[in-house]
This record gives sequence, C-alpha cells and structure tokens, in this order.
Amino acid sequence: MTWYRYVHQVVFVASFMPLMLNLVPTWQGVVIPFLAIIPYAANEIWLTRKKAKAKTTNSSDTAR
Repeated sequence: MTWYRYVHQVVFVASFMPLMLNLVPTWQGVVIPFLAIIPYAANEIWLTRKKAKAKTTNSSDTAR
C-alpha cells in the first residue's frame, strides 16, 4: 500500500484537529494521533519487508 504513505500525512494532520479545536480532552487529543501512527508504522514495516524480499528474490535469480 504505497499510496498510504501519501494519504497518511493528511490523516495524521486531521487527527490533531479535535485537539486544536478543543473538542476533546487533552489525553484524547494525544491518543488520537498516536492511533493514527500505528497503521502507518505497520505499513512501513510491511513495505520494507516486501522490498527486502523482492531484492533477495531478484538476487537469487541473477545468481543462477
């Protein structure tokens, strides 16, 4: 999901809006952006592993 790298920035900024507009208590205003970071981090880990696996596969194919 490489598109999520670009969409996440908008989601992350939007997750701060309730805090900036004083719509939620402070602790919730901190938790909401933190929860927005978790899927981004998982996606980055997945993409890194996918890229490393593809690189390993390509290396073994050229060695033959």
